[in-house]
Amino acid sequence: MSLSVYVGAPLPMFREAREVQQILRERGFTITHDWTQGLEEGIPERLSDSEAATIAELCISGVENAEFSVFLFNPFVETKGTWVELGAALGWRQHCIILLPEYYPSKGDDVNALVQMESMWLRWLHRAVFLRHAQCHRAVSHTDLHRAIEEIASSLLAKKAPDNASAPLPAVAPAVAKSKAKSKRGA
Repeated sequence: MSLSVYVGAPLPMFREAREVQQILRERGFTITHDWTQGLEEGIPERLSDSEAATIAELCISGVENAEFSVFLFNPFVETKGTWVELGAALGWRQHCIILLPEYYPSKGDDVNALVQMESMWLRWLHRAVFLRHAQCHRAVSHTDLHRAIEEIASSLLAKKAPDNASAPLPAVAPAVAKSKAKSKRGA
């Protein structure tokens, strides 16, 4: 039984989103909307309003049709659409995985300023999302991602499976019932 998933990320992170989509496909998940297609040549500099609206509608539809969603965020990459998608998923009470990067400063970075900004951003994300939405899982590595996928998939598949506890018990064949009755009398 396949589960459907949407993978959202800021446009500049389309390669990372594609990598997560590939991991999910290899594990048998269906991607509801692959917004990364056609970005091989690079990110378009400017979209018309109608192009942007069409893309937004397709992405929100992808979230709506998914059984759970994975969102990639980076405090150093600007995004608006991914926040809207996350908000829609939370509004629909979907399970979500938020994949956050492990940041490695490069030479010349003002490490103190970056660490302070990232820390502020993560504190806000923790208070605004993780504390208020139990269906949200945080992942900072591929190991965390795989663990969260397993937890969500097992939970969703258990809900999809027929409830054997409430199903009527199968009738015992008459011959078996007679032999059980004889063995009880003879004992």
